Amino acid sequence: MPKPNKTLAMRQLDALGIAYSAVWQDVPTFDSESAARERGLPIEQVVKSLLVVSPQKRYYLALLQGNRMLSLHKLGALFGLKGMSMAPQDAVATVTGYEPGSVSPFGLKRKLTVVVDEHVLLQETVSISGGRHEAAIGLKPEDLVRGTGAQVADITQ
Repeated sequence: MPKPNKTLAMRQLDALGIAYSAVWQDVPTFDSESAARERGLPIEQVVKSLLVVSPQKRYYLALLQGNRMLSLHKLGALFGLKGMSMAPQDAVATVTGYEPGSVSPFGLKRKLTVVVDEHVLLQETVSISGGRHEAAIGLKPEDLVRGTGAQVADITQ
């Protein structure tokens, strides 16, 4: 079977000169747990991308380990905002350009403020969505931060 074409996220990493490994899964995944199983990784290495919206309708992308829970309070406090909430599911594709469950922090449709939870940096390598349900990208957490221009903070509970 021929290798699938690179995703937009992979092409952006190429353009940034960031080393990564592309993984094409046999089974599409839609959440961190199934992604960890399909990729044969501990869930701590799988990084999920969560779209969050402020009361002012500004969107943020929070990146955290698959086994951790986002603290909307901590994320809001980072920006001096109250009332942060998860973006509605129907806004995910419109804002990011990706289907829910396949959001990559690379190749986004629009520029978003990205925050990486500090615990992600404890891993030697991490696995993020490649922008499709059957695609994953492995890279160093420092390259994830550098490539996305992310701020690093404690945003989990």
